[in-house]
Amino acid sequence: MGLLKDSRAKTAAHHANRAAAEGHTVLVFLINVPRNAIEGQPISGVAEQIEAVEAEGWRLASLNAKDAGSMVALFRRSVVDS
Repeated sequence: MGLLKDSRAKTAAHHANRAAAEGHTVLVFLINVPRNAIEGQPISGVAEQIEAVEAEGWRLASLNAKDAGSMVALFRRSVVDS
């Protein structure tokens, strides 16, 4: 993975971990889309960010375009600590 992809994925995982530690059951995360994204091709770094959040026990509930350069991802806890 590239350095930028790694950094974005680590940041996403950090926020997901913190939100879980604080007892949140919903996480809303803004994902920036690279300006060089090509229609019909994978978007660099987006899957890695989603996978990093899901690795912290969250599941993607919805993903919506905010504008041409970003998406809003809504995650819900898939594992609730007792």
